[in-house]
Amino acid sequence: MMKRSVICTLLALAAGPAAYSAAIVKTDAESFSKATEDAKKFDGSAVMQEYRRNAFYPHLSPLLNGAMNQCFSEVPHPSSDAFSFIITLDSHGKITEIALNNPTNLATCVTRKFVTKTLPPPPYSPFLEEIDMKLKP
Repeated sequence: MMKRSVICTLLALAAGPAAYSAAIVKTDAESFSKATEDAKKFDGSAVMQEYRRNAFYPHLSPLLNGAMNQCFSEVPHPSSDAFSFIITLDSHGKITEIALNNPTNLATCVTRKFVTKTLPPPPYSPFLEEIDMKLKP
């Protein structure tokens, strides 16, 4: 019995880094521009509209609200500048990449809260969605 639990633990540890790898956050203008072009390729089909309305945003919104609240309390003098980021999901809904257009202290904090998150699996992958954040003073 002891051997089995040790083997299972070793297998879990071996799979761990690959299974839980974090998304890449890109803050350069070229990456954001390319992600914007790629996101525009995704159509506004009924299937995608339904996914966004019934799965993507209902799961993203509480995560985003939580990230914003945490970052407002963690970041000294958080910037109130607007920012946008583009999330790329794989077929399992794992966030694999985040492209950020205005890497202020608040924007950087918020996007880093998403690097290990998973959302509902999209109808196709990669799935890219742009999120625009405009903060009111």
